Amino acid sequence: MEIVKGILVVLHLLCFGAMLGITIAQFKPAAKGKGVIPNGLIHCAWGLLITGAGLIGTVYAAGGAPNNLKIAVKLLVLIAIIVLLFVLKKKQPVKPAGLGAVAALLVVNVALAVLWA
Repeated sequence: MEIVKGILVVLHLLCFGAMLGITIAQFKPAAKGKGVIPNGLIHCAWGLLITGAGLIGTVYAAGGAPNNLKIAVKLLVLIAIIVLLFVLKKKQPVKPAGLGAVAALLVVNVALAVLWA
């Protein structure tokens, strides 16, 4: 089970990194009025959801008791990110403020994961 959990953690972190990198890469085009929400950004958001659910499953499978409040808050932040991505995708070109909101929510989600013990 530890191998599965390790693989899921790596994939989860890769999704976070890819999302933040893609978001930051779009700031320059957005400043010129050509910012977009690439499909890869949305795919990474779904990847976060799937790998996060898998990580929760590994905790339950190992007989542990995860912090359900923390999971709920992180899920709400991720749902906000996904909804924001779909809204921004429909209103292209994307403004830098929209990308900033996505980046801020991503950082909040990472901070919740790391700082909430």
